Amino acid sequence: MADLENQIERLESQVADEAGKRKRWRDENVRRRHNYIPFLFNFLKLLAEKKQLKGLIEDAAARQKQREAAAGGGGKDERGGAGAEAAGGGE
Repeated sequence: MADLENQIERLESQVADEAGKRKRWRDENVRRRHNYIPFLFNFLKLLAEKKQLKGLIEDAAARQKQREAAAGGGGKDERGGAGAEAAGGGE
């Protein structure tokens, strides 16, 4: 009898796990299908109007340079290329 109760408990736990997995999948699909471009455009426009966008871009560029220097990359991207120059953007 105890074996049956343990098996029932285990199966109920598996059913709950599957229900949680389905909910996560549903949430991911909603995020994947949503068009975030208008939100991002308006957010960037608002930051620019408040004169905050340029500072954020400069801070991000400085942090990126620090990461590259710390990684010893010297401006190379993760594929071993030289960034924009390797893609033909340095002309």
